[in-house]
Amino acid sequence: MSGRGGGREKPPVPIREHMAIDVCPGPIRPIRQISDYFPRRSPGEGPAQDGGGPCRPPAPLDTPPGSAPADQGYEADSYDSDDTTHQAERKDQLESRVADAIISNAQGGLDTIKASRFILDSL
Repeated sequence: MSGRGGGREKPPVPIREHMAIDVCPGPIRPIRQISDYFPRRSPGEGPAQDGGGPCRPPAPLDTPPGSAPADQGYEADSYDSDDTTHQAERKDQLESRVADAIISNAQGGLDTIKASRFILDSL
């Protein structure tokens, strides 16, 4: 016998599926848009007005489960990709700066600690 559970292992849940399950009490339904649960606020706006209470169930589905989805006015794969794009650009910039600092250090320039601090301060 191998391990606990008599050798039966559950297949891992894909992260996309894991992140798209509504964890509020009630029937398990996919979340239409994750941004509905995390509204964006302006920088000058204070904390959330709802006090961060218990999770609220989403609005009921327009169509019964298992039927073909109606046109929802947006593409199923559409989302605000600006944040993702911005993060990818920042990562590329950081990788480039780290590579430049390593090359500079190898050529007798800044030492590693100063180069790291310079990179982090410039972000």
